[in-house]
Amino acid sequence: MPCGAKTLTFKGIDVVMNGVGSTPYGEWTWMTICASKDAVLALDNVNMTMDATGSTGSPHAIYFCSNNKLNLTNGSVLTIKNYPNDALEWDGGDGGYNVNITNSTFISDHNRSGFTGTFYATITNSKVDVVNSLGNGSNGSHFIIEDSEVNFNNNGSHGLSAGELSIDNSTVNTKNNNGMGITVNNAFTVESGSIVTVTGNAGNSSYGYAAVRLYNDYPFTVDSTSELYIEDNNNTGLYVRQGNLTVEDGAVLKITGNKVSHSLLDGYGGGIYVGYGDNYDPTVILPADAIICNNHALVAGDDIYVSESVKRKQKDYSTFSQRQKNAVLF
Repeated sequence: MPCGAKTLTFKGIDVVMNGVGSTPYGEWTWMTICASKDAVLALDNVNMTMDATGSTGSPHAIYFCSNNKLNLTNGSVLTIKNYPNDALEWDGGDGGYNVNITNSTFISDHNRSGFTGTFYATITNSKVDVVNSLGNGSNGSHFIIEDSEVNFNNNGSHGLSAGELSIDNSTVNTKNNNGMGITVNNAFTVESGSIVTVTGNAGNSSYGYAAVRLYNDYPFTVDSTSELYIEDNNNTGLYVRQGNLTVEDGAVLKITGNKVSHSLLDGYGGGIYVGYGDNYDPTVILPADAIICNNHALVAGDDIYVSESVKRKQKDYSTFSQRQKNAVLF
């Protein structure tokens, strides 16, 4: 199905595309739907299923060619499954790639990946499931999540890989991904009573990845009304490489049962690993009643490890330690 530089809207119908691995256009023979530059695909109260079972070749589901919008509204359900390539994929350009899910549901199940490329995914009062991917659930898209439930579970590599990640009054689960559960390259915000659960991740021992990785020099905030659970992962629970993390007093923070089983992060930091060797000096402020316990590291820092660069560059890091006086650390 080619989608030219116009808007294609389905409204109030069921759309079934089973075993369709190519558009009719001669140059777009390796995807089910191709949105050319400036095109919009809109589903309004639509139940649309795309199932690659029985298709030939190795098709992609929906391919975006620049400055595109995929809009799901009014109770729409888009299910993409069994694609040997990606559910939603960009062309690698620098134009806008937008996925807007409002009062609707998006499911990516048993595809190579859910979101491949840098999309701006705005999810409002909706449900999103990206599960059972062969590779990453996502790969660096920006996610703005409000009043929604989002699940990135059982993916072959990373779960929720984001540029910016904003979670507002929402429930987000990343469970049993072989790579990181959540990785954020830009700003990270959890607010307004949100609940984030990260468990059973980092199962591939060839990766030196944490369950949650905050990577670059940005602000990271969990507000006083929200909850963050990082438990029973197969490597470091929370890795703050750069930037400034604040988990406000009143927030629920529980980091338990995470176990470093190899030396790809030098064997340190079962619960929290702060910094990166002799580089960077991130700041971490934790709530007074944080629960950080029963984690394990091979070398040192079962619950918290602070790298040498942070210890040296931050002459006064009493904020970090003083706020821990009522925390559970053992």
